[in-house]
Amino acid sequence: MPHELILYTRAGCHLCDRLVSLIAPLAKQPERFTLVHRDIEENGDWYEQFWSRIPVLTLDDRVLLEGRPSEAEVQRVMRELLG
Repeated sequence: MPHELILYTRAGCHLCDRLVSLIAPLAKQPERFTLVHRDIEENGDWYEQFWSRIPVLTLDDRVLLEGRPSEAEVQRVMRELLG
């Protein structure tokens, strides 16, 4: 069963768009990962928790990336996830 990666975003967020493009290799591994996009505008709890931190990528309630991660940070996380 694939692991569920959750990406908290909001419409019009250029940082969110950037992170989506950087983590694209994970989305291309459907047997290992399911990437779920959650717009924080759709849920008050998500908004309260993440409004100042988006984009936020989580796995099993653990924050993997947030805000404006460097490409090196994104690569490190992807290496960790892809083994």
